[in-house]
Amino acid sequence: MDELADFLAHTITVEPLLGTGSYGKVYGDPLTLSPEDGTGVMVDETTRLVRTATGSEATSTTTIVARVAQAPSLVVGTRVTLPTGDTTTVLSSSVQTMPGLDGMPEHVEAACE
Repeated sequence: MDELADFLAHTITVEPLLGTGSYGKVYGDPLTLSPEDGTGVMVDETTRLVRTATGSEATSTTTIVARVAQAPSLVVGTRVTLPTGDTTTVLSSSVQTMPGLDGMPEHVEAACE
């Protein structure tokens, strides 16, 4: 049984940051994370203070929670289209593992602008 299935009910689209070109940031092909194919996420639109990948403080207005398998899709710099249609960017991402704690689901949390 998947402990997270009931909570990961949102669909988002992610576009990985590939780098910077002469016209600004360059993103890869969009990928949809959806509960229909087992890659759904939970979107929490709560404002909080977070540390970015560079260690500076930033305000995050959205946190995305997903299965650990989706961690490569939620790295810093990834552009995310939320269920509302709003677009945001991943500021920081962390994988939460629970070794030795049976029944505790492992997941990834991505704090977004």
